[in-house]
Amino acid sequence: MVIADSGDHAGLGHVSRAGAVAAALDRIELHPRCLALGAEAPFERDGVAWEPLRSLDDVPVAPVVVLDSYFATAEEVARLGDAASLVLMPEQARRLEDACLRPQYWEVPAREHRDRVERVLVSTGGGDPGGAGARLALAAAEALPDARVALVRGPYSDHAAPPGIEAIVEPDSLHSEFLRADVAVCGAGQTMFEACASGTPTVALALAEDQREQGEEAAELGAVRFVAEEGVPHALRELASAGARRELGARAREVVDGQGALRLARRIAELV
Repeated sequence: MVIADSGDHAGLGHVSRAGAVAAALDRIELHPRCLALGAEAPFERDGVAWEPLRSLDDVPVAPVVVLDSYFATAEEVARLGDAASLVLMPEQARRLEDACLRPQYWEVPAREHRDRVERVLVSTGGGDPGGAGARLALAAAEALPDARVALVRGPYSDHAAPPGIEAIVEPDSLHSEFLRADVAVCGAGQTMFEACASGTPTVALALAEDQREQGEEAAELGAVRFVAEEGVPHALRELASAGARRELGARAREVVDGQGALRLARRIAELV
């Protein structure tokens, strides 16, 4: 069984990450039941069917439970662990090398880097904390005035794209957008991992405090430029160089190879 936080309070990262594990389990003929904690209705993502779950008190019995939740209390986690073999995420995928990504990121083609930056992709995830997306898009347009800037508006965002900025509204996936972009600007969460696996040179920032540690780690490994919001324009200007983008994109794919969900699924299979 796979359980993940869902809804506008949680964004899409938990469902994307846990859903990747569910899809990987499907691939090896283990077919988990997937429960979305906080969802109001059933939904499907990447071929994985999710059922709404009101509370962790309502979890049915299962031999193995994969839990991806920031909202579960210590008591709830202990209770689940008493009843099943419990796999906690993101603890089980805490290394960048083990980032659990959606199936389209498991095999990404090698990419070329244009001589100049023609397209910048800005994403703040499923929501847009404090209207950061518009600020980042405008900063990108100012830093790289010859590039086209596209801003992703997720399902939980209520901020419009500023004039002159292309809006990408509620895409099912950013996979193709990463491959089109010369540079990405995003939060240091699941979106950052997807950008790295795509080989897209990325400027990342902590849009939530729980993103800071992995953003710093990715920067230390040379996979992204991790900056405060005011540092985004300078980082983008540095990546105007094709050589800098080529080096950053190649290192990003070395660090995040997209295979983390498959490796975790094989480890989970040993518990069944």
